[in-house]
Amino acid sequence: MQFINNYLAIGEILKPFRQNGLLLARIETAFLEDISKAKAVFLKVNGLHVPFFIESFEYEDESCLMKLEEFNSPEIIKSWNGEEIFLNIRDVSAESLKQFRRTTFDHINGFTLVDNSTNRTFFITDIEEYPQQLMATVVADGLSVLVPIVEQWISEIDEEQKLIYMNLPDGLI
Repeated sequence: MQFINNYLAIGEILKPFRQNGLLLARIETAFLEDISKAKAVFLKVNGLHVPFFIESFEYEDESCLMKLEEFNSPEIIKSWNGEEIFLNIRDVSAESLKQFRRTTFDHINGFTLVDNSTNRTFFITDIEEYPQQLMATVVADGLSVLVPIVEQWISEIDEEQKLIYMNLPDGLI
């Protein structure tokens, strides 16, 4: 999840769809309801988030067809291929953010957590949502210990090796 100022990256423009100015986009599933209610999405133009008003929007799974004001031809859309789509944080529900966080980190269940400062490793046995924090249950010295999943603490996630490297505070585990 990437916040830039008051904007959240929720997907990207993939390509034009037909000749009528429709574009195909990938949108994170957690934000589909939010984008369907929003009046505009934001695209970066010269480093600034510029609103583009949504004329139509329909989705299935993570892909959607969208018509944006001023996007009237495949040539215009092609110039935006691969660009990130943002929503203003005011247009994103707390439930969507929670769902996104949960789905983003659910896949690390079964990974090995590596503490960068001590090089100790811990097997992640579960990911749980607590009222204010996503937590990983790890096995440390035969005991189950809860470790907060704080994005700022994560230095790297190696999907191939199933490792998550974190800068844990001293004494946490």
